[in-house]
Amino acid sequence: MKNLILIMICLILSACGSSAGINLGPYYAYGPTRESFRVCHGYSCNFTAEAGFNDKTWKRLTKALRTKSKTPELERKKIAQVIGAIEKEAGKQTGTHSDHAEAAKIRDGYYQLDCIDETINTALYLKFLQEEGLLKHHRYERSVHRGYWINGEWPHNAVVITHNKTGDQFVVDSYYKANGKPPYIMPFQDWIAGWTPHKP
Repeated sequence: MKNLILIMICLILSACGSSAGINLGPYYAYGPTRESFRVCHGYSCNFTAEAGFNDKTWKRLTKALRTKSKTPELERKKIAQVIGAIEKEAGKQTGTHSDHAEAAKIRDGYYQLDCIDETINTALYLKFLQEEGLLKHHRYERSVHRGYWINGEWPHNAVVITHNKTGDQFVVDSYYKANGKPPYIMPFQDWIAGWTPHKP
């Protein structure tokens, strides 16, 4: 019994040192396209709502990324702008336009998004942008996780993009912004160390 407890403790502690995020594959098993996809909401993707963008709408939403970004920094600003625009349009179609910043305890949380909802949705939008060749300096990488109850930190999830030339990683975090607002984009090292807009 003691050996089993020791093994469990070791597994938990090893997990605490990992930034591996949630497995997004199952959420996309239905084959989403930017013309037809599902928006997660209601905390941890308990609910989904159909959305989609035709060519005209998609070009309007992604306009900022259709002009050349001279620097990676400028492209990251444009990525945030475009993700915000996509989220706003999807919110109009699905009712999630009422989503508040963070996962506050709201009486009607059906349309509220937590960090898992935000991660699944943001990763999907980045995949759409990448598939259409709109990301020049960066590529969508993976989901990431920080915080474990055992170490006293609140669990949190987000998405990472990687700079193509340097390999530097940046977190795209939509959780701390209300629907349609550009997400925060920051170095991975800062985010994993516990960054929040309340504690820079």
